[in-house]
Amino acid sequence: MIDTKLNLPRHGLESLLKSVGSSADNPSAPPGASLAISLNAQINLRGNSRNKGFLSAARKALGQDLPLTANTFHQGEPGVFWLGPDEWLISSNEESSAVLLGRLRDHLQDHAFAATDVGAGQVCLSLTGANASDILAKGCTLDFHPDHFQVGDCAQSGLGKTSVLIALVSNAPEFRIMVRRSYADYLVRWLLHSGKEFGLRAGAAS
Repeated sequence: MIDTKLNLPRHGLESLLKSVGSSADNPSAPPGASLAISLNAQINLRGNSRNKGFLSAARKALGQDLPLTANTFHQGEPGVFWLGPDEWLISSNEESSAVLLGRLRDHLQDHAFAATDVGAGQVCLSLTGANASDILAKGCTLDFHPDHFQVGDCAQSGLGKTSVLIALVSNAPEFRIMVRRSYADYLVRWLLHSGKEFGLRAGAAS
C-alpha cells in the first residue's frame, strides 16, 4: 500500500502497532509515553561543507542552512540532520523524495554532490512522553538528561542492538528515531517491551 501524499510504501508496523494498542500493565493508567510511525521522505546528501558555493546552493534548495555543528539538526521543512562533516539526512513530511531530489539537483548541478533517496530503506519512529528518555536509556548509552541532550541535538548510536539516529524535536519530550527498515520490526517490539512498565501506548502514524 502506498501513502498518496509522499508516495511512500506504508509499513507493516502500522498493523503491529494497531494490534498491540497498549502494552501497559494497566491500560487505564495515564500513558508515560507513546510510540508511532512518522511517514516521511528521506534524502541522504553528501557534499563539501568547506565549499561556500555548495553551502549557498544547498541553502537555496532547502530554504535553510545545512547544520555544520556536529550532532545537531534544523527543524524547518524539510528537517536537516548532521551525520558527518560532509553528510546530512534530509527529512520531509510535506514533500516527496522526487520533489526534493529534483530541487537539490537543480541547485547543486555546478557542485560536486551526491543525493540519494533512502526513504524506502529507513523507518522514522516517534517516541513521545514523560518517560520517553527512560525507555531509550534501557538500550542506549547516550545521556538523555536535558542538560546534555537538548532540542536540536541528534546522534547516531546503538539502541537495543540496532544502529539508529536519535533526535530530540521537542521538550515534551519527543524523540525521532530513524532505523533501517529491516530492523524496524525488532526495534518496535523492543520499545514496546521496554516501555511496558511506563504504560507505553502505540499511537497512529503521523
